[in-house]
Amino acid sequence: MNGNTQLIGILGYPVSQSKSPVMHNAVFTELGLNWAYVPLPVHPDQMERALKGLIALGFRGANVTIPYKETVLPFMNDLSPSAHAINAVNTISVTPDGRLLGDNTDASGFIEDLQENNIDVQNSTALILGAGGSARAILYGLLQAGCHEVTLLNRSLDKAHQVVQEISASFAKTNIQTDILDETNLARFSNANLIINCTSLGMKANADQMPWYDHISFHKGQIVYDLIYNPNPTRFLEKAQQDGARILNGLGMLVHQGVLSFTIWTGVQPPIEIMRKAILE
Repeated sequence: MNGNTQLIGILGYPVSQSKSPVMHNAVFTELGLNWAYVPLPVHPDQMERALKGLIALGFRGANVTIPYKETVLPFMNDLSPSAHAINAVNTISVTPDGRLLGDNTDASGFIEDLQENNIDVQNSTALILGAGGSARAILYGLLQAGCHEVTLLNRSLDKAHQVVQEISASFAKTNIQTDILDETNLARFSNANLIINCTSLGMKANADQMPWYDHISFHKGQIVYDLIYNPNPTRFLEKAQQDGARILNGLGMLVHQGVLSFTIWTGVQPPIEIMRKAILE
C-alpha cells in the first residue's frame, strides 16, 4: 500500500466475520491492482459520519452488510434501479465529486448462485425467513427469476407487509403471502421447495440459535439455503441435512455478488475462482 492505493471498505456491525476483505484483496493482488479492501465496523449512531468519512478519506466505494442495508438509503445521492426497487443497498460507489451512489448486487448474486448449482426456481414455491435488507433482495431476485409462489415470515408482521408491498410493486403479477415467523407458521409452510434463512440467527455470535424448530422436519427434495456462511454449517443447515434436504450456505451468493460489486468499482471483470479459492482457504 502507498499514497496511490485506492480504498474500498465494508460497513457493518460487526464485520469481524466477513470474508469480503480476503476475497477482494486476493483479486486485487492477482490482477496487480493497487487497491485495498478494509473492514469498517460502524456503531449504529455513527453511520452518517462514516459515510461522510468515505468521501473525506478518498474511498472509491464500500459494501454494506448487516444491519445497515436499509439504514444507508437516506444518505445516498442516487440509487440504481435494483437498489431502488429492493429499497436496500449493499454496494456504494463514491464519485470523484463526492456523491454516493447506492446499488444492490445481492439479488443477482443469489440467483446466479442458484443457477450455478442447477436450481431452477420457475414454477416452484419458496419460503423466506426474515424481512431485512437481505430478505428484500432475495424476494426481488426470486420474483425476477419467475418463482411461482413465495411466502415471507417475519417476527414483525407490519414489516413483512411493508417489504412485500414495496417489492411487489415492481412486478405485474405476484403470489406472495406474509405471516408471523412463529412455530405454527413454520410448520404450515415447511413443505416449500426452497427455504431461505435471511435472519441473523445462527451467526458466529449466536451460533447455538436457528430460525426453526427441531420437531419441524425438512424432507428429501427440498433445498434449504442459509445466507449465513460462518459458521459452516449453521445449526439450521445441520438440521436440514440430517432430515435429508439439500443444503447451501451464503458463500456462493457472497462470491457472485462480490464479482458484480468489484466490476462496479473497478470496471474490471474479476476471476470468480480466485475469489472462491481465497475464501475457502
